[in-house]
Amino acid sequence: GIAALAVERLRAAPAAEAPAKALDCAVIVSYFAEPAAAGGGDGAGAAASEQPAAKRPRVDAQALQSVRLRHILVRHRDSKHPMDPVKHQVVTRSRAEAEALLRGALAELMKEGDHRGNSMWAAKSTPTITRVCRSTSECKSALKGGSMCGDLGWLGKKELQALGKDTEEAVRALGIAEWSDLLASEQGVHLMMRIA
Repeated sequence: GIAALAVERLRAAPAAEAPAKALDCAVIVSYFAEPAAAGGGDGAGAAASEQPAAKRPRVDAQALQSVRLRHILVRHRDSKHPMDPVKHQVVTRSRAEAEALLRGALAELMKEGDHRGNSMWAAKSTPTITRVCRSTSECKSALKGGSMCGDLGWLGKKELQALGKDTEEAVRALGIAEWSDLLASEQGVHLMMRIA
């Protein structure tokens, strides 16, 4: 590099000018020693440093400790508490009727398009989500304002297990901003979207 260029110029200069040119430039040569491996200077550290950096392991869906969910719940007469806490009425519909109601809600929600993986979209509640949630859901979370409509918040391992094994597995498999299919719990039938 630079040192070789300086030596080349010194050699190319005529002999009479060489002492003057020698004063015009300086050559510094640096050598950097490779760090020795801990516990011995056998050069093993150099081989280890040539290895590519280890990649972070993929996060297993089952290893996630908590997820943030938005949901729409429709109760039926066979659920554990067949009382609509929003309208303060006893629920008389069958499970099949609850599922049909939620399938219609899901079809309306899917008209907004596929936003899987879009965390910004998932965090907000669109006018369609708010309208469908408020008109369909029989959960007090539907009464929350703005982007919190239908938001269950962060659910840990125990809360997810309380929903049932099948529901827990389905929720953990959801991508960000992805609506689930119909999920049954002792509370009723749910549509769930993973917010985070």
